[in-house]
Amino acid sequence: LSPQNEGDCEAMGSSSFCGHSVVRNGTAYAGPLVVVAPMSASTYAAASETAHEVLGLSLAAIVCVWSVAVLSERAEEPLLKKCSLAAGTISALSGLYLGLWVVKLVDVTSSSSSLVAFARRDVTQAQHFAMACSLVAAGACEIVAALVVITKNVQVDLWFANLAMTGILFVAHPQKTTSSTLEHVVLGLSLLFGASLLAWEKRANFKNDSLEAPLAALFVGVAAVVLVAYREPERNSRGPHLGLDVRCQPGYVVAQAACLCAAITFPILAAAAAFAAVGPSSSSSFSKRFRRTKRWPTPDEDDDHAQPWFVARWWRAARRQKKNTYLP
Repeated sequence: LSPQNEGDCEAMGSSSFCGHSVVRNGTAYAGPLVVVAPMSASTYAAASETAHEVLGLSLAAIVCVWSVAVLSERAEEPLLKKCSLAAGTISALSGLYLGLWVVKLVDVTSSSSSLVAFARRDVTQAQHFAMACSLVAAGACEIVAALVVITKNVQVDLWFANLAMTGILFVAHPQKTTSSTLEHVVLGLSLLFGASLLAWEKRANFKNDSLEAPLAALFVGVAAVVLVAYREPERNSRGPHLGLDVRCQPGYVVAQAACLCAAITFPILAAAAAFAAVGPSSSSSFSKRFRRTKRWPTPDEDDDHAQPWFVARWWRAARRQKKNTYLP
């Protein structure tokens, strides 16, 4: 809406602001207040279907990555770190793609400034950008966990929080038809249940006798299929694409919460990684050299010069008494 039309709508009264109709080019659009996009409805529909397919294929790839850890006979720590690095990279790249899609790829012929302005007004695009932030944050959690030894519960909780916000965003995603609403509800709940089951499995280090990982793969697989098979209802529509004003949709609050969760994730990850780098779990070169030079040998070692004099005397006394005793 132009500033003039927007001011006319606001003059109708803030109490019923979202319920008034808006006249655009002689056509009346019933409330909630709509936002006219800089691209056509068919252009937006084609770009939206492409984005859904990319995200669906990304989820399918993540399922395949973690299936390697589930199907392997021994899910050892090096294999889990490789799977975490691969899954985190896929998640972060898909989030970066979705963020770029919001500001440019949705319509390459429009200017980025107009697309950003539309994304700030349209609740759907705002939720898409929030999803991008959540996917990047979830991917960062797995990448950091693969490269730096941090507390597992911290990494898993942050990863689950961001993926859970992504699922909630899909559930709260406003749609124009009942079938599209149902598809997004199934998509969001499947992703939410799959993330919770996979988080539980991560805490258990992928035990062979658990069923959480296969069930998580099933739920995430359903979400991937729904994403790939999704088709926009206005793919053959004429005229401009009409968004929904953020002031008239409760889903905008969910988008703000998701962005806040992602913003909190990065400093926590940085602090956890820094603490792991300088904490007691990682030894400095001095402490490693000290342990190497000041090691007290076992009784079957004969080098007395590598021991303090009182320890060497203790070992000699133990040998004379024919005791097979180690230093307490």
